[in-house]
Amino acid sequence: MKTDILEWNRRKKWLTILSVYMLIALWQTGVYVADNLANGRSARLGTILFEEIIAALCAFSLLPALLTFFKRVPLKRGTIIRKLPLYLLVWLGYGVMLTVLLYSSRTVAFNVLDMGSYQYGVFLPRMAMETIKQFFVFWIIYFIWLFFLTLHSSEQERLRALRLQQELTRSRLQTLQMQLNPHFLFNTLNVISSTMYDDVKTADKMIANLSDLLRRTLDGVNWEEHPLRKELELLSLYGDTMKQRFREKLEIRTTIPSETLDALVPGFILQPLVENSIQYSMERKKNAAVEITARRSGDKLIIAVSDNGPGIEEDLDKITKSGIGLSNTIERLETLYGSDQKLEIQNMDQGGLRVTLQIPFHLTPLGANHAEVE
Repeated sequence: MKTDILEWNRRKKWLTILSVYMLIALWQTGVYVADNLANGRSARLGTILFEEIIAALCAFSLLPALLTFFKRVPLKRGTIIRKLPLYLLVWLGYGVMLTVLLYSSRTVAFNVLDMGSYQYGVFLPRMAMETIKQFFVFWIIYFIWLFFLTLHSSEQERLRALRLQQELTRSRLQTLQMQLNPHFLFNTLNVISSTMYDDVKTADKMIANLSDLLRRTLDGVNWEEHPLRKELELLSLYGDTMKQRFREKLEIRTTIPSETLDALVPGFILQPLVENSIQYSMERKKNAAVEITARRSGDKLIIAVSDNGPGIEEDLDKITKSGIGLSNTIERLETLYGSDQKLEIQNMDQGGLRVTLQIPFHLTPLGANHAEVE
């Protein structure tokens, strides 16, 4: 399929070039017909158009060889003087070949179509004139080729840089994933371990929930981005695991409008925030009420995780740097969205803590270079 597309693109390029040659032939025809009419001669529209179309086809047939020469023997700084004689020799050969091809093609075509004898003038002087004229055509073709080669090279360089940036971003996200997975697993197993001595059945259910969560995490999570709907499904499995341990002491509520469910969010971005809320609320208040909300505000998606915990008294910079979960979340947001994201931590007036994420609202991937663009 890819080969077919490349072949079609190559054919389309040459068809475009041939169309340009045909337009030049029409323009030349108009010039000659106008000159004939201005000097009181017969217009000879059909004959002149036929001659110019043949000329365009002859020039077009030699173009691939000319472009191949330009590609294999490029004029680069430091080699111009050494290669210029070769270019002049190729121009001379190109002019002679085109003149011979024009003369023979038109002569044969006129005879085959019974249009009379083709009047080319005295051959050698005409060849000299045509060859000199082709000197300018030769260099015009060269500089047009050089212009498009420069454009193509710049585009290829830009694509290479883009691919490199995407690979670097993907590698960084994978590194963050490797950092977060053991952290999450260790904390969850620690909770299960503390439960096992008191309630084996509950611990067994927690292990089953954890196994389901890990299977989905390893098999089905796009760590770059996936729909908020899927993120909430994973969060629900984690919440069920924690509820087996804390039972009625833990309450997790979600308020998610349907219009936000298909919005893309970083994979497993909410679990560390909910885990922190449960941990600090349980430590200080022996119960935890966690609420996850989402809403769309213009071109932004705003997700908040609130709890009834003690809030924070420490410096925010110290908090974000001290824990793997929160620092990992911040770094992933910066990697994916650059400056087009925000994470805010604030104490609520009624008590508790709220962590708010603000990212671009989008239903299709922004691309791994979004942070770089910003």
